[in-house]
Amino acid sequence: MSAKLIRVPLHPDTIKYIRKGHPWVTLDRFSKEFPKKDLMVLGTGKAGEPVALLLNDPKHKNIKARVWSLKQPFNEQVHLFKTTLFERLEKAFNKRTKMNLLEERQNFYLAFGEADLLPGLFIQYLNDHLLIQVYAGFWRRVEKELMEGIAKAFHQFLPANTPKHIWIQERNLDQRIKLRSVFLPGKKAPKPDPHFQLEEFGIRYQLKLGGQYDFGLYTDMAAQRKVLSPYFSEAKSVLNLYAYTGAYSLFALSQKCERVVSIDLSEHYLNWLEENLELNPDLERKNHQSILGPVAEVLESKVKHKKKFDLIICDPPSASHDGKQTLRALQTYEKTMKNMATLLEDGGKLVCFLNTHRVIWKKFHDQMEELGKKNQLKIVDKLKLSADCLGKGGFPEGDYLKGLVFQKNV
Repeated sequence: MSAKLIRVPLHPDTIKYIRKGHPWVTLDRFSKEFPKKDLMVLGTGKAGEPVALLLNDPKHKNIKARVWSLKQPFNEQVHLFKTTLFERLEKAFNKRTKMNLLEERQNFYLAFGEADLLPGLFIQYLNDHLLIQVYAGFWRRVEKELMEGIAKAFHQFLPANTPKHIWIQERNLDQRIKLRSVFLPGKKAPKPDPHFQLEEFGIRYQLKLGGQYDFGLYTDMAAQRKVLSPYFSEAKSVLNLYAYTGAYSLFALSQKCERVVSIDLSEHYLNWLEENLELNPDLERKNHQSILGPVAEVLESKVKHKKKFDLIICDPPSASHDGKQTLRALQTYEKTMKNMATLLEDGGKLVCFLNTHRVIWKKFHDQMEELGKKNQLKIVDKLKLSADCLGKGGFPEGDYLKGLVFQKNV
């Protein structure tokens, strides 16, 4: 990689945020003029002083560059790119190895983007498959070095678990078209099947890569299921809203819940949930019911019939469609909180998630706390990214997963 760096001036606000730890250069009157071909550029201040070595990303609509290094001299950092990449991959893998995640689940992140100083790069271990998700076009152009670094990190920290199949998904472009299989250096394998299974906390799930934006199981939620296990183990009845492919429903059944109800607007995902149930014959399927329909309408029906639940899980998409209108997640809670509270047993728990970086923690907490107070609900716990999904100071966009646990009449 050439050490000759094109200098690009940065907006004063961008410089301020970078120095506080923010890793992105977003679109503004400065960044729209960044060069179109250079892999790396040198971000400078008003007087031309060097600020940061940046990974250039001219094709991204909003994030035009990502911080690679703040360490000078920057020309030397360009020469050391491959060495630094290997070091960061090894450090990320080592962190997860020390967590002993394989003892409980076959799905976890080996690298979590900016939090591991690997901007726009997310690596998920999925049983004998590896899914590399890239949000920056830069990584396509250094794919050879990336694969070498991954192979080296597996050899050092997970030699017995080197994946048989590797997928790359370019998430900032067209995910369905851009999913492709690749190989580690010196490795070959039969053409992989993008449909495969894995286990999480003893439960088997069917994964399907490439058919839709997501593949059937949210890896960043795995740590939350473990944190919430005491709430599940004490609940006899669980209502899972926006159930998707049923991970929380199956988890509830594995915790011996006697009545589990899953609601989703998508017949496709509820059928997928049934596939997952078939993979787990030890679970009591008679204790589970799927309901197809808009969540708000089904809640109204449950209230009308005076149903009650010990635990309700609500994880709406950031923009959900109820069959008649599109609602943002916070609007969804404004519409459904009263009925969810009505459906809770006294002392019951309501777990509310928000899955977007567009709403900061304070806004989510304050609005949800106010909704809770109106419905005799008190916040008793807070949930956020943890374990293999790390956070980064000065980067609120990376802290996208937010959760609050409410209890009724306490």
